[in-house]
Amino acid sequence: MVLSSCSLGQSLGSASESPAPSVTASPVAGASPSRPPWLLAENEVADYSTRLGNNRVAAETAIKLGRSLYAEQQYWEVYVATDPSTLNPPYDPSKPATLELSSTAVRRVDVFIATESGRAIKAFGAGGVENEKAELNRLVQQLLPLFPAVKTIVFQVLYGENNPHASATFQDGHLDYHSLAG
Repeated sequence: MVLSSCSLGQSLGSASESPAPSVTASPVAGASPSRPPWLLAENEVADYSTRLGNNRVAAETAIKLGRSLYAEQQYWEVYVATDPSTLNPPYDPSKPATLELSSTAVRRVDVFIATESGRAIKAFGAGGVENEKAELNRLVQQLLPLFPAVKTIVFQVLYGENNPHASATFQDGHLDYHSLAG
């Protein structure tokens, strides 16, 4: 999966050291790529932050995960992508029941977390691999009630936006964790 609409995604999807933001980062599918976002018609602009997720439910989930990590004195940049990315029925924040209906269609969740915070890196790595797995399992426990039909949850952990540290896949009740640190 290549992310191109967030700073984290720009780093993952680009060979450049310092990727420039895309002028079409916020528009929804079908929007005119030749106009900057501030000149787009209202119906062409996404109603959520595309720097947080690939749809509104994913973006709100990224906020929840980020806040839970921040409550532990850890700052992480979080991006969440769901599969399918287009949820039906669409989530309408003015009708909270649509959140549950929309999220039941999700079968896969990809979570990208990145930090440059020394405190977060130290806390995540304290206790070694077992602690890192426990931290990701804690995030899994937050995601499962939000996406009741999810089959797979994939994590990418980055220290800085260009330094992959670990990856993990949660499937069938088990977290398969791989440290990418040298």
